[in-house]
Amino acid sequence: MNWKTLVQDALTNLGGREFCVPGAKLHSAVSKEAGGDGREFTKHLEQEGVTFGQFLDGLEGIIVHRRRGTDMLVGFVGASLPPLAVSRSFTTRRDYPSIRPDVYEAFTRIAPDPYKYSTRFDKFTSEPLDADDTIDGPLVTLDVLIDQRRRFVQTIDNQEQKPALEKSLEWSASPLGSFNRALAQFALTGRWGEFKYKDLCDTIVKWAEGSGVRPSPDWFSQRSDATDTGTPQQILAEIAGYLTDEEIRGLSLPFRVVEEVYRASTRRR
Repeated sequence: MNWKTLVQDALTNLGGREFCVPGAKLHSAVSKEAGGDGREFTKHLEQEGVTFGQFLDGLEGIIVHRRRGTDMLVGFVGASLPPLAVSRSFTTRRDYPSIRPDVYEAFTRIAPDPYKYSTRFDKFTSEPLDADDTIDGPLVTLDVLIDQRRRFVQTIDNQEQKPALEKSLEWSASPLGSFNRALAQFALTGRWGEFKYKDLCDTIVKWAEGSGVRPSPDWFSQRSDATDTGTPQQILAEIAGYLTDEEIRGLSLPFRVVEEVYRASTRRR
C-alpha cells in the first residue's frame, strides 16, 4: 500500500490545501481509508520505527506545525492556520510558525546585492558564491512589497479600515512604515501576520517551481527562539494586536516602556 499517497489524499479531502488540520484527525482519516480494523497504518509506522509526525516530516510539500501541550497541525505548503489556532493555541512567539530566516529575508528584503540560492548548502544569501552552485533568487522591490500589502487590504471589508490602509500605501513617503502604523491603529497586526505568512509561502513555492528547486519543508516550519522578542517597534506592534480600537485610540504608552521591555529581554538571553 502506498502510504504516502494515502496520507496526501486524506489531507486533501480534509481541506489541507487551504487550512491546516489536527494531526489526530488526519491519522484517523488515513486509518479509515486503509480499511480493516484501522490499525494497518499504525503497524506500518511501528515497522518503520517512526512516529506519525516524523513520517509527515518526510513528505514533500507538507508542513507540520507543532504546538506545546496540544496536537500538531498539518497542511500542504501555503495552507493557513485556522483562526482559532493563531489566536489561542500559538500563545508565544516561539510557537508561532515562521519562515526560516534566510528564506524570509530573501523574499522580503530590498537588498543592494540580489539574493542567490545555493543548492549545495540549501541557503539563500547575498554573499558571493560559486556560480555553478547558485540560482538567482527572487527580485524584491518596493513595488513588490506594496503589492503584497494591497492584496491584504482587499481582504478587509470594514469601510473605515480599508480606506485608511489604502491611503497609508498611496499617500505616504514611507508606505511600509505608514502601513504598519495603520495596522496597529486598527488592531490588524495579527491578521496581517497570518495573511503574510500564507502569501509568502505561496510566493516561495511559485519561485521554487519556476527555478527548478524542490521547496523544503524546513523553509516553512522554523520557529523563533523564545527570547527573541524583536525590536521595540515589533513589540509595540504585537501589543497593539491585543487591543481594541477604543483602547488604541486612548492609549498613552511611553515608547521608553517598550524599549525597557526590549532591553530586559536581551539581558535574559
